[in-house]
Amino acid sequence: MKELIEILQRIEGRLDRMDERFDRIEGRLDRIEERLDRIEARLDRIEERLDLVEARLDRIEERLDVVEARLDDLSLKATEVSGNVTNIFSTLEKINITTHYEAEFKNLKIITP
Repeated sequence: MKELIEILQRIEGRLDRMDERFDRIEGRLDRIEERLDRIEARLDRIEERLDLVEARLDRIEERLDVVEARLDDLSLKATEVSGNVTNIFSTLEKINITTHYEAEFKNLKIITP
């Protein structure tokens, strides 16, 4: 019976040490969990910022599309005007009318799209 009591006491001692170890492990796991929570919060903030950046880039891209369309339109109009000016000066030259723009007419270049 005495041996049985000694065995039980040793088992209880080991169980107490195991409880201490488990408590330390649980404490470390709690600290790891807290760190992971902080990291997750930071990642959430970063993700929100990235979403804002992406939205801004989308708006910039839309504006660039508008600018590009306007530039294309302006280029077409400039080509049309260039052609009209050339036609006007050609007509004036045919009917022998001179203007103070005549020298500039000789240097005109037709813009093609």
